[in-house]
Amino acid sequence: MTKKGIAHFYYNPFFLLAISFVIVAFGQKAWSPFLTFFASFIGYALFFKGATDVKFQKKVFYLFFAWYFFVQLFQLSWLTSTKYQGNFILIAYVGMAIFLALQFALSSFFIKKKSSFLSLMAGSAILVILEWSRLFFMCGFSFNPIGLTLSWHHIPMQLAAIGGVYFLSFWVLLTNLLGFKALEKSKRYALFWGIAAIFPYFFGFLHETWHEKKIEQSESLSVILVQTALLPEQKAPMENYFKDFISPIVQWERIFQMIQNEAKSKVDLIVLPESALPGGAEVCFYPYELAKRICEEYFDRASLPIEEPFVQERNNAFFASNSFFAKALANFYQAEVVIGLDYAKKQKNEYFNSAFYFSPNELTQRYDKRVLVPVAEYFPLEWIKNLAKEKYGISAAFTNGKEPKVFSKKNSLAVSVCYEETYGYLIRQGRLKGGELLVNVTNDAWFHNSKLYKQQFNHAILRAVENGAPLVRSCNTAVTSAVDCLGRTIKSIDNENEARGLHALVPKYNFATLYLVWGDFFVLGLSFFFLALYIILRSFSKKKKF
Repeated sequence: MTKKGIAHFYYNPFFLLAISFVIVAFGQKAWSPFLTFFASFIGYALFFKGATDVKFQKKVFYLFFAWYFFVQLFQLSWLTSTKYQGNFILIAYVGMAIFLALQFALSSFFIKKKSSFLSLMAGSAILVILEWSRLFFMCGFSFNPIGLTLSWHHIPMQLAAIGGVYFLSFWVLLTNLLGFKALEKSKRYALFWGIAAIFPYFFGFLHETWHEKKIEQSESLSVILVQTALLPEQKAPMENYFKDFISPIVQWERIFQMIQNEAKSKVDLIVLPESALPGGAEVCFYPYELAKRICEEYFDRASLPIEEPFVQERNNAFFASNSFFAKALANFYQAEVVIGLDYAKKQKNEYFNSAFYFSPNELTQRYDKRVLVPVAEYFPLEWIKNLAKEKYGISAAFTNGKEPKVFSKKNSLAVSVCYEETYGYLIRQGRLKGGELLVNVTNDAWFHNSKLYKQQFNHAILRAVENGAPLVRSCNTAVTSAVDCLGRTIKSIDNENEARGLHALVPKYNFATLYLVWGDFFVLGLSFFFLALYIILRSFSKKKKF
């Protein structure tokens, strides 16, 4: 094949569309860090080049839509888990892919073969604004921002300290659009493309170098994180799965053993997953004598609480709650304990998915999850509520929490529950309230054997970078981990089927980032500026021609 023939093959639009699809569809760290690296600076560029070279330019909107729709079908494949959600989840899966593809296709109005630099900037801006807007649709959808491609390694993702994950999206899109123009054989754009591609690594290296010694000299917290690795039917009784259910008292014994195996020295903080045990926080249903006997195998008798809501008398018999065990843990290890448990305000008919804080010296505190998952935790529409009741027998729903909470006068723990950690602005609120250590409790077992737990972890480490604060997360089924303030993993349990405790020494060093100061306002202001400038100049140009 001649050089001209080879060049024609590689610049064939359909070849570019195919190769870009492979790079971008699998360009998430959960799928392939190698392809994620390429997606961050050339994956989308190849698509833009191929899409603008095809002959049917009048239908390029549909090409943008179709390409991104299939990309999302791969990246959202965790939504095909029907074991617990039923086939209804498949409607949500396809619907979400369509919704994201429509948003992406809007950029086709700005990204054309002869687009000006300002038009390319406007194309980046509109996609970033649309990504951010997803946070406020129903419960919000925070997964799969384009900027996540820079999280393939901890050095380039330091750029999130400036403007958060949506600034990463802006940068990735800008870099790829410069690459698109460079592929149009423009040497001038090739230089800017190279600079844009290298800058996150240059900035990240300097950023990490600046904070490295301070992290090394920082005081550390001794933390034990528990991963119970229980499936929903093992944790709580479920129809058709009763034989798999593990008694809550046995679940507590497993937890005590896991913690005991790791507690070789002083422990400052113990964290257990979201909805760690059935029965909620304050419902007293364990026979007290049985609960006391189990605890005395691991703790001394003086550690056991005896007052309400830990213990309650009914019909001349005493019963203990899950809070009884959590408080006993805190007392015995002289440590702070954070655990996910449900909570009910029966007089108001309100139910919360909560994280509780126990300490030997402080009163029990509670944080209520603010971002609830549709159908699984709340019903956004009446017809969905009726469908859930008729098809799946689900009639109860959780109530949204109202505010961020920071636990502990000593260590300032900013707590989040599960899906919330994918929302940068929510985690920032806890940090602004004084939180110095981010604590997350999660249960991804509802999507077992999928990519969800890895994708959510990629969001989690970005929260540490955005806020300049270390993070610990306890998950029912991985990734249970400790991360420093630069988003670097200290220790983790990566296998979702592994049940054990994880002991880690977490540097307490934290610092104020630019994102902490201005949040998403910086990248949104930048995006609206370029979009407005493009619209104004385009309108002025049309009037001048007229």
